Amino acid sequence: MDGLLLETESFYTVVQQDIVGTYGKQFTWELKARMMGKKALEAAQILIDELELGDKLTAAEFLRMREERLDELFPTAELMPGAARLIKHLHSHGIPIAVATSSHKRHFDMKTSLHRDLSSLTTLSQGTR
Repeated sequence: MDGLLLETESFYTVVQQDIVGTYGKQFTWELKARMMGKKALEAAQILIDELELGDKLTAAEFLRMREERLDELFPTAELMPGAARLIKHLHSHGIPIAVATSSHKRHFDMKTSLHRDLSSLTTLSQGTR
């Protein structure tokens, strides 16, 4: 869902740079790549270790700060270009649509709040977080 139907990927990059920037650090693509695919706490620990922030911030504190900022951004998530058109086209032709996400339900609800009209056209599968 993220980055495919909804433009939310940039939120993570912006928020993480904002947080580490207060400590004079840079959130690089290389660091982001090392964090991808990891559970949140593990990814946060990679960030803390790589940027040598352990004496200033714990992984749990970083996640709390990130969560607060993401909560402000998620409700503003826009659809990716062509996403609405694709969903409506598939639905109008009777093609079943399933959306899979590993997002927490609370995050999913925030991210899709501007696009409730499309949710009735799809089936949702969420992870067990």
